[in-house]
Amino acid sequence: MYVRSLRRIVAISLSVVTSATVVAQDSFTLLFENSGPEAGITAPGATDFSIFGSNWTGGIVLTEGIPPLYASGRFSYEVNSGPAEVTFDTPIDRLDFFYVHGSGHAQGTATVFNAAGDAIGSGTSIRRTFFNDPNNFLSFDPLDPIVRITFSSAVIDDFSFTTVPEPGSLALLGLLAAVALRRR
Repeated sequence: MYVRSLRRIVAISLSVVTSATVVAQDSFTLLFENSGPEAGITAPGATDFSIFGSNWTGGIVLTEGIPPLYASGRFSYEVNSGPAEVTFDTPIDRLDFFYVHGSGHAQGTATVFNAAGDAIGSGTSIRRTFFNDPNNFLSFDPLDPIVRITFSSAVIDDFSFTTVPEPGSLALLGLLAAVALRRR
């Protein structure tokens, strides 16, 4: 009887943890194509804008007409004249993006920061190869949540990020599991 109850508690707990990850996290991707939810926000020439809880400054949405500079479509976010920055309204726990240089763009460095302002990861852009080359993506999945990323130069496209689960959502799911256990 005790073993059966313990198994039930473990099964419910695992279910709650899995559900919390799916329910409490949001994933977003910016394509810089000025269509769908980006329409009017990532229009060609856009420099400072906010979308999906991300706030962009220091670069510009452009098209160069050179397919190897893009992961999709014909537009990207380009950083040529100094640092660019993206801050997040809600901390994120994963970040993936196409990051290349070439055709007049210098090699760039992307650096991610936690809430304390500490650099928790960095990577450099890859010399352009061909359109949507999967080897031209840079990923960050640090232990600390990311609140900001800076770019020194280069071209960014297909920028995807996942928010950190909100503690309130996790607590609510835990409370619901406790109620379910009590009823049994």
